[in-house]
This record gives sequence, C-alpha cells and structure tokens, in this order.
Amino acid sequence: MPELLDDARTKLSGVPTAELTEERIRRVMACGASRARYVRDQLKQERAAKPPEPDRGTG
Repeated sequence: MPELLDDARTKLSGVPTAELTEERIRRVMACGASRARYVRDQLKQERAAKPPEPDRGTG
C-alpha cells in the first residue's frame, strides 16, 4: 500500500490533521473503509512525529 499512502500524502496535504476522517479519506481516495482507516492512522502518526513548523512572521 505504499502507492496509496504516497497518493494520500499528496491529495490530503492541505487537510488539517483534526479533519482527517475515514469518510473524508474514502471520498478523496475512492477506497474502502479499511484502507481509509489505515491511511488515516498512518498520516496521523507521521504528522504527530513531525516537529511543528516555526511561525514565520512578516518581520
């Protein structure tokens, strides 16, 4: 499922983590419930492990 995960990263990159739901992923990725849950769990894990980006003020 690496291809599915790569595609999901691209298509869902603008979606906030809190809005990564099984239903949303199913609609965007056109996949079944079990795959959507897998993608959701993987993306949430990745995002939680990633350090937050610093605020970039206008100076």
